[in-house]
This record gives sequence, C-alpha cells and structure tokens, in this order.
Amino acid sequence: MTTTPMPEPKPLAGQDGATVQAFIDAVEDLRSRTRLTASAYDCIQASGLLRRLLIDGNALGPSAAKILGEAPTFSWQPVWRKGPDWWVLDPLFDPTLTNHITKYVKGIMEPGKSLEGHRDKSHEELLATDAFLYGQDEAQERRSLRELVKQIAVDEGGVHVGMYRDRDAKIQAALGENRLRVLRSMIGIGRVVVRGYEPMILMHLTTGEWAHRTSQE
Repeated sequence: MTTTPMPEPKPLAGQDGATVQAFIDAVEDLRSRTRLTASAYDCIQASGLLRRLLIDGNALGPSAAKILGEAPTFSWQPVWRKGPDWWVLDPLFDPTLTNHITKYVKGIMEPGKSLEGHRDKSHEELLATDAFLYGQDEAQERRSLRELVKQIAVDEGGVHVGMYRDRDAKIQAALGENRLRVLRSMIGIGRVVVRGYEPMILMHLTTGEWAHRTSQE
C-alpha cells in the first residue's frame, strides 16, 4: 500500500511569522479565557482577545488566514439568555454544547426562535450575526456580535477606551442590570471562534513553522 507523503515544512520568518505566532497565542489565550468556569474577569479579557482576532485593524485572524492561505469557517447555535427586556447570547452559542442538552436549551431560548444552527460561515457572517436584542416585536432593536464585543471590551476594560468612543446605551444598561449574564456571552462566542480557527492552527503546526523547528531538534 502506498501512502501520500506529508508536505515539506514551510517555515515562516519575519513579520509573517510574528503575525502567525501572535495569532496562535491569542487563540490559545482565548481558549483558556472561555472555559465553562470562566470568571467575569476572564470574560472581559476574552472580549479584548476577540477584538484583536476579529475586529481591530489588521485583525490577527484574517491576517493569519491570508498568510497561511486558509479560509476558516465558523458554526454556531442561536441560543439566548433573557434579561428584563433584552436577550443576549448564551454560552450555548457553541453548538458542541447545545447538541447534548436540548431540553435545557428550549427553556432559555428566545420565544419564536428555532434551534436551527449556522454552519460553515465566514468571518464577516459571524461578526454580523445578532448577539443582543432589545425590546419586542416591531420595536425590537438588534446589535451584532461585532457591536456587542466592541462594547464589552471598552466598557469593561478589555481594550483601551480610546479605541472605541461610541457607547451603546442599551448594552450599557444591560450590563448594569445583570453584568455577569451579559459578560458570559463571551464564553460561547469565544468557543465558536476557537473551534473555527483550530483546523488552521493544526495544519500550520503540522506543516509549518512549528513542524520545521521541531524536525530540527
């Protein structure tokens, strides 16, 4: 039986190598910050990491994907936690959790919403998905994942305040009413991002800089 040889390692150097390493470090830090037992402080730090990976200028995720020639995709489940007059994404946004506890999920999801998930979506589609809802029916206001992450990162100290001057009164009010519930939305979002980037990191560690370095040791 013949086997297909693994590709030759392709070491990265200079700025490309530094960018990819910073990307990997950020994803691994995000993995730690979004464990199921994450504290409020971890969730705040996760919001800053999500900005670095997905949103800020020269965001690490898209930059590393371009360098490595990959097109990562993300899958999620629209499961929500209710506040007095708002909804925010639950940690069960991560579909690997949702599939095992459907009965629990149906007890907390927004009325009228299905459990149909989103699979293999792009970076921009993830950022555009709803993450915070305020009000009811025709008057309901929606905030995207991008807006929620940016607001939490600024209001709670995940990034320097000067990087984002706009304030969202509805999200700020929700943070005042039930801070931990809103912050824990970062757990589900972060886990979805980590899982989306894992294949790209694994391929790099198998055939890229890390494999080249360890093959020489």
